[in-house]
Amino acid sequence: MHFSPCNQEIIQREQEGQLDEGFLAEVSAQLRQAKEDRDKPGLEAMLQKVLQLYASRVLSKRSYAKKGIIIILNFHVDFIYEVLLKSTADRRDEILKAEYFLETVIKAPEEEWNKLLINGMTVGKGDVSPEVFYAAIKKRIERTLIRTEGGSYQQRILTEYLKGIQSRAEEIVQVLQS
Repeated sequence: MHFSPCNQEIIQREQEGQLDEGFLAEVSAQLRQAKEDRDKPGLEAMLQKVLQLYASRVLSKRSYAKKGIIIILNFHVDFIYEVLLKSTADRRDEILKAEYFLETVIKAPEEEWNKLLINGMTVGKGDVSPEVFYAAIKKRIERTLIRTEGGSYQQRILTEYLKGIQSRAEEIVQVLQS
């Protein structure tokens, strides 16, 4: 797998334990300054990319789609003699599919989101409804808020990343339904 120099830097810093609040605060401060100065658009884009790579890495380590399979398997073992309503099983499958799809988008570079969203959602070529996808994003944001320190840079960056995915999905739905 080929990693960009920026991605390699994130991986190295992560391995060295340097991806902490101090790092995130510094990148955020530099990004704010670059936006205010407006004379270094390349720097602004690079710093945004650093934060996106960070969010993607952290969020992909917390795969709820994989955990969902374990929960569903445990559910089936525990209730093997019970009859499950088809609608419940279908709904669970739909939610799990949306979780996997969200994992795919989270791991992808931002430049690939449009293609993924068009190919993954029912308004395009996919089989995940926008409503269920939005619900998966909302649930992931809730989990992120619960599992990160309130007001931390990490919390803000991760939730902004997820909201960015939702905004992009909403834009695509809007365009494709027009």
